Amino acid sequence: MNDQQQKEPGMGYKVVPSTMGKLWLQEAWQYFRSRTRSLVFSVLLLMLLMSLASVPVLGMVISILSPVFTAGLLLGIRAGFREQTNRINLLDAWQKPEARKQLVLVGFVFMLVGLLFSTLAGPDLAEFQLALLSGEELALASFSKVIMVFLAAVTIISLSTWLAIPEIAFRESPALVSLLLSLRATLANWRALSMLGLWLILIGFVAIFIFTAVTAVLLSVLGTSPLAGFIVTLPVFALMLAVMAVMYVLQYLCWRDILADPDMEKSKEQATTQLPDQGDNEQTRVII
Repeated sequence: MNDQQQKEPGMGYKVVPSTMGKLWLQEAWQYFRSRTRSLVFSVLLLMLLMSLASVPVLGMVISILSPVFTAGLLLGIRAGFREQTNRINLLDAWQKPEARKQLVLVGFVFMLVGLLFSTLAGPDLAEFQLALLSGEELALASFSKVIMVFLAAVTIISLSTWLAIPEIAFRESPALVSLLLSLRATLANWRALSMLGLWLILIGFVAIFIFTAVTAVLLSVLGTSPLAGFIVTLPVFALMLAVMAVMYVLQYLCWRDILADPDMEKSKEQATTQLPDQGDNEQTRVII
């Protein structure tokens, strides 16, 4: 273990230095470059599945099973680090009975959280909409309360699941224990995660600047036709897929260095940065 990493006694996680944020991002980007096609296709499939969440009844099932699909993607990413494989199966976690049960429980818990949020914020949101239409001053107060409740819920869910889903997928740990452990571990590592967030924001600003400049040039050449809009939308969608793919790799790396034994994990990984870029050859498989 790195001398800068401190193991929390009896807590099951490590506190890593703030510099890990940049290192995680560099390693995730290198991994993404070596497996761009398989990662992008798997994330696209995951997005298509998540888009079904708006369908009545089916959406509820998809919401509950979403941690299972995410865990399958993370299992594929871990296998890529260990075995230099491009195979990703979104249903890998489903084939692990204990992990499947715990991941479904996570999905069920957060579906209940969503229903609770709707119950708490629903009246205020309706009041805000009515006030907005009537021009009353109450609108801002109601909207602020809804936003605060929403941000609190999103923050708790994000911190609780960031390390919990890989913990369940890789170790088949109990769901509630994993959620609490993830919440404590992410809060304890706020420095490294904040640094990671700052780097992502910085890169995001640069990407937005470049995209805005390119969009302005394309629109000046192509005009405002539907074809121009389609051409401009394509790089945005591709960038979104790439960002999501890198985020899933970051999720695995954070679990590896905070909850797992990084030395043991890395000993099972073949260093991707020392091998030629495989370029997602014909053996690439993305399975659902």
